[in-house]
Amino acid sequence: ATITVNAALALSSIAITTPPTKTTYTEGETFDPTGMVVTATYSDASTRDVTSSCTYSPTAALTTSDTEITVSYTENAVEKTTTQTITVNPLPKYTVTFADDNSSETQASYGAEVTLPSRSAIGGYDFAGWSVTNVETETTTAPTIIAAGGYIPTADITLYPVYSKTEGGGGNVNKTASVNIGTYASENN
Repeated sequence: ATITVNAALALSSIAITTPPTKTTYTEGETFDPTGMVVTATYSDASTRDVTSSCTYSPTAALTTSDTEITVSYTENAVEKTTTQTITVNPLPKYTVTFADDNSSETQASYGAEVTLPSRSAIGGYDFAGWSVTNVETETTTAPTIIAAGGYIPTADITLYPVYSKTEGGGGNVNKTASVNIGTYASENN
């Protein structure tokens, strides 16, 4: 009897035959293989789509130093790799300026929190928070307050401290007054 043994096909190489839909990223995003087709070539020149069995590196959040993704495929203990060039753009950085002391805090990166400091009470006024509106004089119309603590800016911004106090009024109506510290200090030395 004659026994014929077919030698197993050996993996020769892999190639990205269709690039991924997305090749430009913003810092912090992760690689998305959607649309990419990876084709394996074997020792007899046959080919096969192996996209769903590939692994990618890096898998972590991308940084501006990442310029390519390494695509790997392993079959019968043979590993082959190829690369996909990508572009990673830096995130915008926003500056938050505190108007009362002209200090500023630059955000580490887009979407990151900065910490808005609290301020001490002055006279009968408690620190209410920060506002994009400079309250020039005492008013009963409080501006929109951004609380001290974590804040995510979406543009360069100047914030003004707002101090308020609640006073009893006629007919048990409480009035809240807000004042900018510069005005308060100049009027109350």
